[in-house]
Amino acid sequence: MKWLVLLEGKESHLRSLTQLLRSPEWSVIKEEGSYYLSSSRFDLLTDDIEMYACATELLTLINGVAMFYFGDFKPFTLDVIVRVDENGKRHPEVLLSAIWTIEGFGFDIEGDESEDFYQHPSDLETWATIADQDEKVKKVFRIWTKREHDWVNLYKIYEVVQDDVGSRITEDGWATKKKTECFTRTAQSPDAIGDDARHGVEKSSQPPKSPMSLLEAQRLIIVIVRKWLGWKSKEQK
Repeated sequence: MKWLVLLEGKESHLRSLTQLLRSPEWSVIKEEGSYYLSSSRFDLLTDDIEMYACATELLTLINGVAMFYFGDFKPFTLDVIVRVDENGKRHPEVLLSAIWTIEGFGFDIEGDESEDFYQHPSDLETWATIADQDEKVKKVFRIWTKREHDWVNLYKIYEVVQDDVGSRITEDGWATKKKTECFTRTAQSPDAIGDDARHGVEKSSQPPKSPMSLLEAQRLIIVIVRKWLGWKSKEQK
């Protein structure tokens, strides 16, 4: 028996995924006019409950990779899976399909950051492999794919990366010290951003004079995480 996860979305994006995800561990394939997520991890599964748990874990990983890679995708949601029996007959289970809702976040990466926004085609699969093995990357992907991209969650992601690499964020030029300080001070300051701040009361006597916007903060975290994943890719070689 074989399992597939049905994908729906913009044709051009799904078509590109058939080229970007092609390993036995995770691949996007086109069959009979539809796109599916296939994985060798599904091969030994025998029931819907096991399949749901495995697909959920794998989709969280792929969602995180794809969202940081492309920048303008929202994640898969589980809704329909397809069971393919020994005779090749398909049996859709309409409680589980993966629908990839593709919508823009409205990001407009400009200047020095623009070159970080577009990745080499091989990066996506490399990042997926890293995420599969690294608990800190998994945590970042869980937060990014399952929670709001608000100040609290952006700061959590920043803390995970900083705990992993320390001062490398600024020393290696992933982001300037001025930007990271503006981000952290804005995120923590109720005087700057009100109830959205991490702190309930002002901890600093000097909130930032020019607070960072939430969109700027989201851009910054995307660039930092991409640099982090790129660094991890090189470390593995």
